[in-house]
Amino acid sequence: MRSAKVMRFLTGKAFRDHCDKEFQLPWKQDRVSQAWIVPQPLRTDEETQKKVFHAIAGPAMASGPSGHKRGFPYTWLVSHLLDGREQVSPRSFCAALRHAAVHDNPDDWPFPLHYKGIQSGVQEASRIRVNEITGEDYPWVELLMKPLYRRISVPCAAEEILGLWHKEGTIDNLRNLAGKGDRVKLPPQHLEEGPEGVLQDIAGLGLIQRLQDGRIQMPDVYRIAFGLGRRGGVKPLK
Repeated sequence: MRSAKVMRFLTGKAFRDHCDKEFQLPWKQDRVSQAWIVPQPLRTDEETQKKVFHAIAGPAMASGPSGHKRGFPYTWLVSHLLDGREQVSPRSFCAALRHAAVHDNPDDWPFPLHYKGIQSGVQEASRIRVNEITGEDYPWVELLMKPLYRRISVPCAAEEILGLWHKEGTIDNLRNLAGKGDRVKLPPQHLEEGPEGVLQDIAGLGLIQRLQDGRIQMPDVYRIAFGLGRRGGVKPLK
């Protein structure tokens, strides 16, 4: 059986050879570190990146002649990993691709990655990102999201969220938690302003966005693992 190190070398060589042969993107190796240097166009040119990525993932996020209506893998993946500040965590991106790479593809699929694997990868990236955000620094976020689980679909009116928080006594529970300073290292900065202040805080963390019409949107990278719905979107985790 080949070792993981050997397999990484073989697959890396195949990718570099393919880039050189099909896209005229030769790779050079640093003499000192022996690391392979990513060709300049592959680092900076979006059209080149798109062509190479689609050679790995296929041209569309669905099969058939109209599959492109579901989106293109190069842009679809990034757009579903954006947070409310229009940023993508490199860890989320790598986690999504790593998960997609081990997804079982149909026997007749001609590409290394399948669009369903990419979708599943986004779900896994969401789980990881939510675990990060509700970890040591922001455990109070989980307290806010629990009443919304499977009860909210976004975009939604802010009143829907505030109503559920009121019904569950969420803000009072959050104040009690914040009073135990040893359990909340980074409490909500605007907690004393009530529910609207807390909405402002989670927007500052990139968990939600305020649309122009005042409704609340939650990016997929958080929505999926927090269990909120969205029409036509990637299904939330159970």
